[in-house]
Amino acid sequence: VVSVGGINWFSNRDALAYFSADILPLLRMLVPGAAMSWVGRAEADQRTEYRTRYGVELIGYVPDLRPVVQDAACFAVPARVGGAASLKVLDAWAMGKAIVSTSIGCEGLEAVDGENILIRDTPDGFAMAVADVLRNPSLRARLGSAGRATVERQYTWEIIGTGMLASYAALLPEAYRTAAAS
Repeated sequence: VVSVGGINWFSNRDALAYFSADILPLLRMLVPGAAMSWVGRAEADQRTEYRTRYGVELIGYVPDLRPVVQDAACFAVPARVGGAASLKVLDAWAMGKAIVSTSIGCEGLEAVDGENILIRDTPDGFAMAVADVLRNPSLRARLGSAGRATVERQYTWEIIGTGMLASYAALLPEAYRTAAAS
């Protein structure tokens, strides 16, 4: 299992603490030896604390998170506080990863529980969903494929950029819009 986010941000620190203390023990009862890696800025003492206390590997900052995410069977977004969690979901979907998220972690996205993501808001539910992804290769592949298709259908630069350009153009005075169009 992998997750991403520098723990210098409250929302990421809270998600890590929640996953480590409340979800991971339940997950390990379902899947003994389940490993968790967290990618993002963390101080040496924080890395030591989480490794010792919970068996969670805080990897720290990496210049390219794709290899770490690709090696994981499941991408977890245990967010309880709003923030940039939806960007993490988009990144993982773009990499074709199966994702388990809280509803806060994927809010505002075309996330459909059971189709392109598993959405669970309780520690028990989250742990069971991650266990399902870890134990079921066909579920993992189906969620990853559907997530990738969602990104390609809804969130490419071309699709988002076209809408953004239209929004920006609408803010311009009429004289500038006419000049820009010609």
